[in-house]
Amino acid sequence: MRTLYWRENLKRFRKMNGMTQQQIADVLKIERTAYANYELGRTNMNIETLCKVSEFFGVTVEQMLFASPNEDVVRKSNLNAAFPNKDCPRLFDEECRHVGYLTQDERRLLILYRAYDDKAQIQVLLTPED
Repeated sequence: MRTLYWRENLKRFRKMNGMTQQQIADVLKIERTAYANYELGRTNMNIETLCKVSEFFGVTVEQMLFASPNEDVVRKSNLNAAFPNKDCPRLFDEECRHVGYLTQDERRLLILYRAYDDKAQIQVLLTPED
């Protein structure tokens, strides 16, 4: 049987993104203490929340559950799903792992972007630059 690492990964992915427990709780629309209890292993996450948090962090549910804390995880961009066209640049492809290293400001923008629903994300992407 495979070892589950989801609690450790919650904390790891949250810290990799420079986020607080409160920020993740806000994205999930739950109380901070509820999120903290997930990280501490006091309560289990339901499948819907597991899917939502995995999508937010750009990892698969399998990666969230089973990736060991020292395993390098390739995260996928939500852009890849929104624009499946092969000509669209993929932000977190295996060949471009370095793109995953974002500045603090870039992470904040990404956090705000991911908080939007799919329609709003596409609208932001299609808004012409000045």
